[in-house]
Amino acid sequence: MKKIFIIDDNKTFAIQSAVMASLALLLLLVGCISKQESGAGTVVYTSIDNIPGISTEEIKAVEELRKKYASFTLGALQSTEAFYDKNGEVRGYSALLCEWLTELFGIKFVPKIYDWNDLHPVLRADFTGDLTATEKRRDDFGYIFTDATIAERSTKYFRIAKSRPLSEIARTRPLRLAFLDGSVTAIAAISKLEETSVPYEAFYVRYYNSAYNMMKRGEIDAFIGEMINEASFDAMGDVIGEDFFPLIYEPVSLSTQKPELEPIISIVQKALKNGGIRNLADLYEQGMKEYARNKLFLHFNERERAYLRENTAVAYLAEYDNYPISFYNDNEKEWQGIAFDIFSPT
Repeated sequence: MKKIFIIDDNKTFAIQSAVMASLALLLLLVGCISKQESGAGTVVYTSIDNIPGISTEEIKAVEELRKKYASFTLGALQSTEAFYDKNGEVRGYSALLCEWLTELFGIKFVPKIYDWNDLHPVLRADFTGDLTATEKRRDDFGYIFTDATIAERSTKYFRIAKSRPLSEIARTRPLRLAFLDGSVTAIAAISKLEETSVPYEAFYVRYYNSAYNMMKRGEIDAFIGEMINEASFDAMGDVIGEDFFPLIYEPVSLSTQKPELEPIISIVQKALKNGGIRNLADLYEQGMKEYARNKLFLHFNERERAYLRENTAVAYLAEYDNYPISFYNDNEKEWQGIAFDIFSPT
């Protein structure tokens, strides 16, 4: 194997397809458990005073931080968890996490998108939720992590759409695979590749657009990264993601490199340990809905966006006797069925 460091190389749809794409999004969202259902037993802490086990010293430390800091930054990679919306604001799970932390501590937490080099091995932000807790990061780089994880991510292959399947390439030569340099995902994926005896050459990049450019030039066959990296390739429009096998799931924690901010980490840990982890699961689900909605609208052209702005209703031809998909309930005098549940905004 060889190791190569790469320097940064720093559809229009018809109106009908816009409507069908909206339906596809709704199909995706309807499969998610609603917040009310999934939130049964969820503990939502809105003040540090209500968290079990919090010490007097920790409360005093937060009071001092309130005097010293007007806000904190939460650094995040551009991903399905942190993305720019149509107004140029950072949205997604990272933004929702910041809203909860702001309410909890009474100090504003601001999500900000960074490159990988700004998160590891030196954290340019006050906090990040993009790193897996490891002994090396604790001991060698001084990261302070929550023991409880704030998200769990699967691993995927990303490759150019319509390129040769990796299984075909592997039959004739070693796969040329790129990884994010210094990432835990790279270590875990390479370990699995070694176990399964898949022939490959490893390339290491520091920026996602470097991986994309290498794929377009045919220098690599695929990039292996976390599922959240999908958002980094959205603008390209010709990258597809496929599950990495054997399956890998990487947990990430809230972390900082500033010792004076350790009380924040400790308090969040106590909140998560005492039932708050379910609240983060609900926030993650909400963030993924935001991402799916934002990604859908990115594919619309201006004519399609104008159509959606100017039309509050879309005519829908329904079957009256296709139970339980679509039917008219004579007793209740209304249309019912799975199709109408999907279209319902609630």
